[in-house]
This record gives sequence, structure tokens and C-alpha cells, in this order.
Amino acid sequence: ARGEIVAFTDADCLAQPDWLVELTRPFADPQVAGVRGKVASDAPVTLVEQFTHQADPLGVEALGGLLSMITANVAYRRRILEQVGGFRSEMFTGADVDLGWRVQQLPGARVVYAETAVVNHKHRTTLSGLRRQYQRYGFSEVMLDALYRGQPFYRRSPRRQVVTMARQTAALFRYLLSFVYRATRSLLTGWDRQYVLWPLLWLAADGSNLLGKIQALIQTRFFTRHPARGGQEVLQ
Repeated sequence: ARGEIVAFTDADCLAQPDWLVELTRPFADPQVAGVRGKVASDAPVTLVEQFTHQADPLGVEALGGLLSMITANVAYRRRILEQVGGFRSEMFTGADVDLGWRVQQLPGARVVYAETAVVNHKHRTTLSGLRRQYQRYGFSEVMLDALYRGQPFYRRSPRRQVVTMARQTAALFRYLLSFVYRATRSLLTGWDRQYVLWPLLWLAADGSNLLGKIQALIQTRFFTRHPARGGQEVLQ
């Protein structure tokens, strides 16, 4: 990239015609270092796509107290990228969030959300794809916890993460009970595929997310080191 502004999107995203114009518009303010755009769903068709659309894992979220700047839809000033050293090459997942957090810690640097800069994301269409995606989300979340634990800006402590994991574990049993109830009820009222299978999709997503977190806990020795290398093999 040679321009003053460097924009990113992913291979599974389709940018709207005015995406780049809207994404770069906030840079008229010289204090703006980065811009996060909106990631919308690309016409969900399968049940798995519909689930991901409603779960909205790529929505705007302030993870750890800072805006999550994912490469599905983001732009930075080139000099800012050079100043922070770009992506950490040793990170195979979560590197975009890490980059955004490092940018936001620069003195005087601002990042903003541009809702009118839209890309449409093609969600995973199969259950196996959904499980791999959520497993990676969980792994990268704990990996970032290990990297940023103790930082003044970081609000998600290891204890908070462990509490979240305990709640996720309890939720798995609720999903199973909900599935049994819905399946039994449907025998009497008529079969509704989405109504019956929805808890199983949550079970697959949350269970895979929890598995990724457990794998990352092992890799980080319970948040005490950053597993920059070797994590990719764990998730394969």
C-alpha cells in the first residue's frame, strides 16, 4: 500500500459501492487515526447463516474497554500503522483487534465508527464452519487477555473471563434442556425447524467458543504468557 490511508476488508466480505468513500470520510479530521465500518449480514439463507446473523459476532463491541477494529471493515492512516509496527506477524488470530488496541493507546489518536461505510459479510453456511469460527473467537479472546492483562485500559480481568467461562458451561446444559423441551412440544404443535434446532446451534457455538478458550488457557499457562506461536496447530 502506498496511499496515505490503508483500508482493509476480508475475502468473505462484499463492499457496498460507496464503502471506501464513507470509510475514509472521517479522516478529514486530522486527529482520526482509524475508522471502523459496519459489518452487515449478506442475505442469510441457511439456518446456520440465520443464526450467525442474529448472534452478530462481528458487531461493534468495546472489548477490554477499547473499540474492536476488525479487518472485515477498517482503515488507518499509513503513518499510524508504521508507528505501531503494523500487525504482529506471530499472531495468527486476533491480530486485527490487537492492532486496533495499540493504535487507540497512542497519545492523541482517535478511532471512530462509520455506520455508513458498509460491507456485507458472508457467514459460515455449515455447522462445522460455525464451530471452527467460534472456537477461534474463544482462543483469540483468551490470547488477548494474556497479552493485555494488567494494562490500565484493559477491563476484562482473568477472573472475569473465568466467571464468563463458568456461565458458558452452565448455559450448555440449558441449551440441551431447551432442545428437549422444544422437540417434545413440536411433536404436539407441529414441527418448526428453526424453533427446535436453535438451542443446538447455541450449544455448538458456545461449546466451541468455550473449547477455544480452554485450549488458549493451556497455551497461555492460565494467562501467564502469550501463545503467539503454536496456537494455529492447536486449532487445526
